[in-house]
Amino acid sequence: MFVEAQGVETPSAVKPLKGLRRIALTPKKAISIIPHMFVLRFPVFEIREGKNRSLVTVSPAELEVEYSGAVFEEPVQVEVVFTRYGSGINVRVFIKTIVKLVCSRCLKPFDYALESSFEAQVQLQRGGPAFADFWEEDFSLLDAGSGLIDLRERVREEIILDMPWMPLCSPDCEGGGYYDSGEDRIDPRWKGLEAFGNDKSKDEKG
Repeated sequence: MFVEAQGVETPSAVKPLKGLRRIALTPKKAISIIPHMFVLRFPVFEIREGKNRSLVTVSPAELEVEYSGAVFEEPVQVEVVFTRYGSGINVRVFIKTIVKLVCSRCLKPFDYALESSFEAQVQLQRGGPAFADFWEEDFSLLDAGSGLIDLRERVREEIILDMPWMPLCSPDCEGGGYYDSGEDRIDPRWKGLEAFGNDKSKDEKG
């Protein structure tokens, strides 16, 4: 998982933080690999007054996303925007990735551009809950000193809910020659059953 901390001053000689493995330095920006246990988890004490923006690239395996018939072609891109105003934090999350699905009409694989987003609110207070995950609702109280905003499960849920129930490679897909939304036509793969039904009807009349 990669995190880009934007607008952070970084001196020329930087000592690696404990638990982080630094892979690159660019002027005024730091890019680090963060351990698995910190996937999409943000301590409130690191969120400054005003707008804070984090770009996260996380693998589907880290999110434990599984969906029947879906193959993730790319990592999941997650943009998180925190806006802190006193004891309140507005959280906006934008999710993007490419998923390989199978068209429900023509049965051919195609790339589905998955995009989803959600917004939530945090109210900080002393002695509040240690975690806010927005699993059941879009509002949470959180400890002002040691609270942790955990977005992992909510992001996973949004990805699953955004998957189409009947995927289509295009709205006008004709289904390989046998699909017609206006007529009751038979999939050629089931032609044998049609003949079986006709033979049974003849036997009953005879």
